[in-house]
Amino acid sequence: MQRFIKRIIGRIDIGPNKNLVGLVQFSDIEYTVFNFNKFKFANSSKADIYKEIDDTALLHGNTDIALGLRSLFARSLSNWYSPG
Repeated sequence: MQRFIKRIIGRIDIGPNKNLVGLVQFSDIEYTVFNFNKFKFANSSKADIYKEIDDTALLHGNTDIALGLRSLFARSLSNWYSPG
């Protein structure tokens, strides 16, 4: 799974005024590895993102996709977007 995620990241331009990425794991629980605002700065590199992915252990249990998607939108987007 980590290799798959890194291949996707490798094809995306990431940074200020480009694309933002986040990583949420989910099974019976959810865990936000990093949200959209962590790597949005110019000094962030794909190597930093790859390290976060490599350091992430797989969760075991059921696959609750709805929980993962709710978490992604509730946490990551609210942390990224701040009006005003």
